[in-house]
Amino acid sequence: MKTLGTQIPDLVLVNILLIGMDGIEVCKRIRGDLRLAHVPVIVLTARTDGQSRRLCLAAGGSDYIPKPWRGEDLISRIRGAIAASAGSRNTERS
Repeated sequence: MKTLGTQIPDLVLVNILLIGMDGIEVCKRIRGDLRLAHVPVIVLTARTDGQSRRLCLAAGGSDYIPKPWRGEDLISRIRGAIAASAGSRNTERS
């Protein structure tokens, strides 16, 4: 989260299981920061249960990808999330 205080990324990849602050809290903090609210957050996780998915998406996650994932699928979803974010920012400016 320190880096997000000084730089605005095109996208954030986060795991649910983190030491200190879990991925759900990261999503909430990003969505709560007006400078970062447009940044897509993709959650990568070993958790495949529906409740974890719902919690992440409710916290502001843009996508939820359980392990194992294929590299080309992950890249495709990253590209899609960045394009959608850029498109929505362009629409807001119009």
